[in-house]
Amino acid sequence: MATSAERLEAIRKALAHPMFYDGDIGADIRWLLDDNEMLRNHIKHQQADYESLTKTLDEADRAVARLNRAPDPMITVEDLDNLRHMLGVTERHPRGYRNYFVAGTTDVPSMQRLVAAGFAVKNDGYKLSSDPCYHATLDGARAVGLKALPR
Repeated sequence: MATSAERLEAIRKALAHPMFYDGDIGADIRWLLDDNEMLRNHIKHQQADYESLTKTLDEADRAVARLNRAPDPMITVEDLDNLRHMLGVTERHPRGYRNYFVAGTTDVPSMQRLVAAGFAVKNDGYKLSSDPCYHATLDGARAVGLKALPR
């Protein structure tokens, strides 16, 4: 039995020199088309299997990430008050006017919860005081009702 490559070569020769071809060109072309269709179907099924496996692995990765994620910190009313103070949100300044908080010893746990929640970041470059300085994130500003960080 001839391989696809051998049959294809025979068809090329037949098309170049039709009087020297001793086979049934129509049968050979149909055979190649059927073989081609079977190969395409095989590739299509392999691709579908790959996409299905990829989707399953992605779902598994997301599930593992959810299981490994640290529990969300419990934000207290005091934490939100500190966040408002950090942003300068008052009755007189409803949109806030600043974005910093120099935390004394008693405020550090509150700031750590805000950082863990993604509402604040610690500024390790602050050198005007030995106390740590924190800044609100956009998520922190939104948590206290602002649409944007103060300018």
